Amino acid sequence: MLVPLLACSLLAVASAGNFYRDFDIAWGDGRAKIVNNGDLLTLSLDKTSGSGFQSKNEGGLIKTDWTLAPFTAYYRNFNADACVWAAGRSQCPAARNRKASAGGAGAWMEYEMDVASQKRMRWVQRNFMIYNYCTDRKRFPQGFPPECTVA
Repeated sequence: MLVPLLACSLLAVASAGNFYRDFDIAWGDGRAKIVNNGDLLTLSLDKTSGSGFQSKNEGGLIKTDWTLAPFTAYYRNFNADACVWAAGRSQCPAARNRKASAGGAGAWMEYEMDVASQKRMRWVQRNFMIYNYCTDRKRFPQGFPPECTVA
């Protein structure tokens, strides 16, 4: 009786899966893509169902077990190339600003939204954003992070 039970439990553990073994993370176009047996998995977000990986072939049949929350995602070997934002402006070195203004790889760092773009952004936030940590006083009782003060 004990031997079959032990064999079943070992089989269950062996077939439980491992994210790093069962999924491939492919990098391209500056984005990560999670691939399961050649099928691209996409992360979908909406107001009603929350978020979860949805396979194109399985149509979201695999449900997220929310009792296992909180979920944590991280990048391995990720190096950010960013500038500090202070006093209402970017604190990037002058060399980077010259490269950006010449249309180089850092050009996006000087982009500012015009009035119409800001209105569209606020509309998207009102209609689709389900959480904004810049309004979560319970999470930040001593005050919001610096990026929350940028208008």
